[in-house]
Amino acid sequence: VRYWLQNVKTFSLDRNPAKVIVVGTHVDKVKKEKTRQLKWKNLGLLMKEAGNVVGFLEVSCKTGEGLKELEMAIQLAMEQA
Repeated sequence: VRYWLQNVKTFSLDRNPAKVIVVGTHVDKVKKEKTRQLKWKNLGLLMKEAGNVVGFLEVSCKTGEGLKELEMAIQLAMEQA
């Protein structure tokens, strides 16, 4: 993830790197508690380190879980741009 975040910064066309929403996929295949632990452990570090991470969401394309929340997060990030 750090590599991807660095690429976003590197290829940003202005001094303010694009806002990033980190999306964990296949949430239906991962135990909820394990997902939450990993998310909260790493999210704070990523947000401090990268500076442009505005959220972290979990989704499942198979079940549709989290897709509405992702859509809303994208809209909010665009409005705040």
